[in-house]
Amino acid sequence: VCVQLSDDYVAVLPVDELAKELKNDAEKNIWRLKQQDELVRTLGPINGFRMRYYVEKFDVVARSESGAMTSMGGVPKLSHCVFIPVTTPIGEPFREAIGPNSELRQYLKQHAPGKTTVVLFTYPGNYAQLRELKKLLQDQGYQTAPVALAKDQPISMGPGGRRVMAE
Repeated sequence: VCVQLSDDYVAVLPVDELAKELKNDAEKNIWRLKQQDELVRTLGPINGFRMRYYVEKFDVVARSESGAMTSMGGVPKLSHCVFIPVTTPIGEPFREAIGPNSELRQYLKQHAPGKTTVVLFTYPGNYAQLRELKKLLQDQGYQTAPVALAKDQPISMGPGGRRVMAE
């Protein structure tokens, strides 16, 4: 589960939903890499977020038995995705988001404590809210992984995910 803390608002990123769209869209558009080295597409919005994804073409080289290197051609590979909020602020005001009937709480009910890590993407000016939300989530049994971002830095992920340590 990925959550954005920005401007005293809390928003759940629709990562799974946009990843499904990415898979479908990439399959339909991968042909474009025959004429270009990179494919850049924007999807959504879903729950107030768009996702821009980047697929690059990488040359695959094979070594023959004689040791000669032979190009096998370009292979598409997802480079990374960037999540773009449609409006700012986005989500629920912090005090509402930590309330018992918030969108955040409803979303978390679908994810088992003890088996779920909540990644908390946090922008400057929201560190007090981060500490409070982190404690609340940990008290409920969720692991948390805070990620501090610069003021205008977008949330970005790659095929290997985002490497963060759960607490």
